[in-house]
Amino acid sequence: MKRPVRSRRFLARKGRAATTAELIPEVIDHHGLTEHVREERMRIEWRKLVGQVIGLNARPGTLRRGVLELLARTSVWMHELQPLRGWLMSQINFGMGRPQPRDPALVTDMRLRLSGRGSGPMYDEEREEIVRALDAEQQARRRPPVRQPPTLDAEARDAISRDVTQVEDPDLRATIERVRRRWNC
Repeated sequence: MKRPVRSRRFLARKGRAATTAELIPEVIDHHGLTEHVREERMRIEWRKLVGQVIGLNARPGTLRRGVLELLARTSVWMHELQPLRGWLMSQINFGMGRPQPRDPALVTDMRLRLSGRGSGPMYDEEREEIVRALDAEQQARRRPPVRQPPTLDAEARDAISRDVTQVEDPDLRATIERVRRRWNC
């Protein structure tokens, strides 16, 4: 068990009590938890680091001495991820950063493995999440609904007819009148 921290730097900052935000990084560093915190942060931010599609089809397994076991959902995804190993490692390491310049990268190698999870409740939830993500993407691509033109009263129609009489070209006059009547402008 580690001895309690009794350093002055933990007790006061310029005549005031240290804030939690100041203490947490020092306590993590003092107890040697930096790598564990980075690893857990990688798991939490997994989809942000590698992207939504890869994040839904692969997940991080164990991380031992810099070697990350990447669990692919299916054998097809395992083969898809094989050529992306270098890119994935760089994305993870860049996203996690290094606490100190001398610290090693979080992931130095990657081993791909089939997840081994069959279809079950957790798998079904992930499948539903994929469907929701694809639906949202499809909704974003759809055209906006066509706006219905407003209805015109007799007074507005008369005002439009008076305004367009100033246009000399009959084809242009008819076009302007048709557009203005349709959109009440």
